[in-house]
Amino acid sequence: MKIIKGFFRLGAASAVMIVSNPLMVSAATTNVLVGTGGTLTFSPKMVSINTGDTIIWTWQGNFHSTTSGTLSGTPPSATAHPDGIWDSGVFNQPHSFTNSFPTAGTFPFYCSLHFNSSMTGQVDVAQSGPKTVTVFVGNTNLAGTAADVFVPPVTNANVGDRVVWVWEGSFHSTTSGTNGTASGLWDSGVNSPSHSFTNTFASAGSFLYYCSVHFSLGMTGAVNIAGATVSLTNPVNNATFSAPASFTLAATASSSSGTVTNVEFFQGAAPLGNVTTAPYTFPVNNLAAADYTFSAVAADNSGLTATNAVTVHVVTPVAIVLSGAQFLPPSDFRFNYTANPGLSYIVQRTSSLSSGSWTTLVTNVAGSSPVLFDDPAASGNPGYYRVGRLPNP
Repeated sequence: MKIIKGFFRLGAASAVMIVSNPLMVSAATTNVLVGTGGTLTFSPKMVSINTGDTIIWTWQGNFHSTTSGTLSGTPPSATAHPDGIWDSGVFNQPHSFTNSFPTAGTFPFYCSLHFNSSMTGQVDVAQSGPKTVTVFVGNTNLAGTAADVFVPPVTNANVGDRVVWVWEGSFHSTTSGTNGTASGLWDSGVNSPSHSFTNTFASAGSFLYYCSVHFSLGMTGAVNIAGATVSLTNPVNNATFSAPASFTLAATASSSSGTVTNVEFFQGAAPLGNVTTAPYTFPVNNLAAADYTFSAVAADNSGLTATNAVTVHVVTPVAIVLSGAQFLPPSDFRFNYTANPGLSYIVQRTSSLSSGSWTTLVTNVAGSSPVLFDDPAASGNPGYYRVGRLPNP
């Protein structure tokens, strides 16, 4: 037997680790027109936003202000009472004034010159961020309601919200899954009053659950979580590439509460590109040997976002060296070859170097180095073997 020391010159390396982050509600900006079309109005007159959001008043008329406060009496005989939260002063077009709202509440405002012409408005600010929703377990307080139920049976919430199950009946559980088959997302165990159990929902979707004791009696429920989801599908988890590495980032995205508006790709904190329509892909080229973190951030038309990240390890490929050849009669031949763990290799055999015809014996992903190869059906003399590294996937 003779050994050919050789390798195919191919490709790049990467190990991948996936981390999912909770979705977030991003701050929004709302525009209000002041004196639009020469009228004594704010448009829109009533604005609903969340804490942290911003309103920009844009002048389209002259001699107007936006001033926070209330009126006593009724126009045209009202008296204005500014509360000092904001006051733009009186301006003409073109002008704009901005105010952000860090706290929840109701904020009336008016034009300091034309409030007696009913040039008034209102900002309603809701508390953003996670909320807590309560579900009663084994309810016994509602007339005509069976004891072996969740109330309400269907709960709607957003990503980051918490659901708190509160026991009002005995020997019940809240267990994620269907028809008595647990999904493993949560399980309170069987409890009685006055127990409570909390689960925070970090991703969008529909999550079914049941009571492990009474599911056969119809004691089931569902939590519907609105929001966007994103998953990096390429590179795959724990993939390995040899340097220089080139591949295409690919992601899937969806929204349970609206439509996906875009997916933005990042290398570390640096933006790579923004894709507004599926398929959501972006090329990465010629990475040197190092560790890299890539992420995809999906956003929907409600301002909800989701993030998924992968860490890629690019390595310098080692030269393939064959050694330790051993023939064990009557037909077993084995040898070692050096390799990068995580890269893919091919082992081939021929009986004639001049024929140019090689038979593939095995392709594999190296788990360590060196790799032991064994051919239990070695036949013919002479026999030649070669090992090559496969291209990056």
